[in-house]
Amino acid sequence: MTSDDRAGRVLVVDDEDNITFLLDSALRHFGFDVRVAATGRGALREAEAFNPDVVLLDVMLPDLDGFEIVRRMRMGGAKVSRPLPHRPRHRGGQGPRPQPRR
Repeated sequence: MTSDDRAGRVLVVDDEDNITFLLDSALRHFGFDVRVAATGRGALREAEAFNPDVVLLDVMLPDLDGFEIVRRMRMGGAKVSRPLPHRPRHRGGQGPRPQPRR
């Protein structure tokens, strides 16, 4: 497979195993080269070593939030053009309760 044939490198960052498993499985099925991290610090290490084309990043992680990770990636020279934040559904009282759409 040449670099023109590959689908790309994706870093999946989430602290919930079921989410990372599903994303990893689906992306690999479509030919992506995937790495997974469960913490912000792990994401920064993987991003440096793996140089992903795309990072799917949870905003709420146990050690660093997703916005801090993006900020540190940019400081390290990564080309992060536009973060698309992912906020997990309400988890038993953690974080703000989602508001209904009007």
